[in-house]
Formats: sequence, C-alpha cells, structure tokens
Amino acid sequence: MTNPNSAENLDGRKWSESNWEEDYLNTKQRLSQFQIKLLKEGPSSFSGSLYLGVIKRQWLKMRGLYTPEPEPPNCQSSFSEWNNNAKQLEQNNE
Repeated sequence: MTNPNSAENLDGRKWSESNWEEDYLNTKQRLSQFQIKLLKEGPSSFSGSLYLGVIKRQWLKMRGLYTPEPEPPNCQSSFSEWNNNAKQLEQNNE
C-alpha cells in the first residue's frame, strides 16, 4: 500500500508532506520574493506563519490532498426549548 502523503514529481524525484516547501518551490507557479524567502527560511512573524498556512493549503490542493474540515454540528438551542424540557422533566418526576 502506498502512502497518500508521498509520491514522485514529474522529474522522478520523491516528495512527501515533510518536504512540501521544497516541492512547492519547484513548481512552475510564479512565486514572489517574499514567498520564496518564507518557504526557505520559515516565518518570522505571526502573519508570516498564517501566510505559510495559506501556501501549504494551496500546495495540498495542487497535489489533490486537501480535504476541507467538516461543518461543526449545530448545538444551538433556545431558552424556551430548555424551559419546555425542564417542565417535562418536572412533570415526569411528580
């Protein structure tokens, strides 16, 4: 069974999610100097780390590995629902 987080580039070199920065640098996509510095040296600020996360998401989409997070369940209720449940429990206890 093959690891879904690793494969081969078109030029035959191996890549995996552990060296995604190098793989992203070798794409044909045009990168700005800031993006290149960020991928080579890492982030130096909070906003840089957020932007690096955006770049990684682009890489995951490019490789077909991106899976969006599922919607959180709706756990919202109103006071009237709670009050009705409390009344029912009270009636059941009597």
